[in-house]
Amino acid sequence: MDTRQMRVLEAVYRTGSVTAAAQIINVTQPSISKTVRQVEEFTGLKLFENVAGRVLPTSHLHALMPQIRRNLLDHSRIMSRIDDLRRGRSGLIRIATSPALIDILHAEAAMALKHEEPQSDFDFRVATSTREIVELIASGEADIGTCQPSSGDVNINARPIILGQAICIMPRSHRLAKNDFVLPEDLRDEDIISYPLTEPTSRTVFERFAEFGIVLKNTIEVNWTVGACCFVNTGMGVAICSSFVDIENYFPNLCARPIAPEIPVRVDMLTSSLKPLSVLAEKFCEKIIQIGTERSGILRRPIGGLDAGS
Repeated sequence: MDTRQMRVLEAVYRTGSVTAAAQIINVTQPSISKTVRQVEEFTGLKLFENVAGRVLPTSHLHALMPQIRRNLLDHSRIMSRIDDLRRGRSGLIRIATSPALIDILHAEAAMALKHEEPQSDFDFRVATSTREIVELIASGEADIGTCQPSSGDVNINARPIILGQAICIMPRSHRLAKNDFVLPEDLRDEDIISYPLTEPTSRTVFERFAEFGIVLKNTIEVNWTVGACCFVNTGMGVAICSSFVDIENYFPNLCARPIAPEIPVRVDMLTSSLKPLSVLAEKFCEKIIQIGTERSGILRRPIGGLDAGS
């Protein structure tokens, strides 16, 4: 089975429609149908069934699809690397990170390195989860990753680079906005907007609140701090996020208060232990570490000596 055939199977699998798959791949509908028949004849397996006007994958295709997608991803990486070599982009640094960290870490680090090393090029992969960043480093698709701590892959090196804290984001008119900090008890009856529970920060917050006998009413999960702020801005609740975004600069109608007792939130820099970094990538890491150290001092607000026993 070649790459073109795998791409056709994946498109039909994803859309449940031969017509939609044809539009995505930019070929005719008969061409899609013909390819599916050829693969079914070659494999001797029934891969799709027509049910109520939809083209549904069989159990055989469900079993094959993870490997098909991995193969397509590998092919995409090879073609991307060929393109880099053809263009002579030897100074390319690939970074996997979350949206918030581009603002607070990477934009300044990239500018500083570009000033010193004009041949530097950057490929930023904005990931939707910590797990995705770990996978991009493990697969070699990214050279450097920045994300919340993760047990991750044994072949990945992790180094702490910046420390913040968990915060509560609310409208300026909210009853808690007059406080210097927010206690677990304050949020007992609030509608909570937070990161998915698969993310380290969210798990830590919910576990910490449980220590105080508080079960948070999590009404919306969103994996982006700015997205959480958008929901807060519409009055759908208060958000619990990390302090790595200057909320009040982007959302003047909102304010952020630290949660007390303090819940530290850390960001690590990830690199592969199997593949050495280029000289330029090493220099970029140095810039990130320097900026992270400087920013850690302003991302945490003192909370008057409260501790877990307060």
